[in-house]
Amino acid sequence: MIQKSENKLKEPVGENEIKTQVILDGASNRAVLKRIKLGANAVWYPELVQRPQMTQIFLFTGGTGYVSAGGTAYNITEPARFIPDFDKEKITIKAGQEGLECIEIKAAQNKEDAFQINKSHLVFPNFRPLSKAWECNMANIGNETNVCGFILIENRKYGANNMGFFISEKPGPCKTREDSQIAYDQYVIAMEGADFSLTMDDETVDMREGDIALIPRTHKFTFSCGQEGKIHHVWYSLNRAYDE
Repeated sequence: MIQKSENKLKEPVGENEIKTQVILDGASNRAVLKRIKLGANAVWYPELVQRPQMTQIFLFTGGTGYVSAGGTAYNITEPARFIPDFDKEKITIKAGQEGLECIEIKAAQNKEDAFQINKSHLVFPNFRPLSKAWECNMANIGNETNVCGFILIENRKYGANNMGFFISEKPGPCKTREDSQIAYDQYVIAMEGADFSLTMDDETVDMREGDIALIPRTHKFTFSCGQEGKIHHVWYSLNRAYDE
């Protein structure tokens, strides 16, 4: 059965107000996802995580503002992902006049994950808007699928965490090839303008902006949309190949 969470924070949030929603509570024994909605000018100081036991990712999905850490501030003017330097530097997230929305992802790491993070020499903090993602070819997309794929976190560069997004290349019906992630649990986060279907095995659910679904490893899945639809989602996957 597909586990799906709808956005319960659709109502306006007051100025300086912050609301949270746990996403698919208990669905994973390693990852915790929360939806955070900040009202205009609200300031949030997220609780930090310790290296190497945990990792933390912020996916900004809507609104404007900035995130700062270690004396450096990054303006949020479009969807973006941010990786802090664990608990080394305090994080400040401030919403602009139109508010700010984000997904916080915390995931437990094992010894192999910690080794891979050190090996990657990834510089923290690390901020990247979706417009600066790396385009890639993946097994379930191609010229005939009418879908483009992009990478936001490369495999093993940040331990068990991987992230990217799919987006319809142009209007019209499209469908990805069937895929199955043997070692990865994958969260599907529907982004702005999303109107597509997720099929896992023999079950299909509709995905709209703000919906989040979980595809457990080994299950077969595809994404598709109709004439007026649009595939647009961030995928966050957790590599379970080195689970202890």
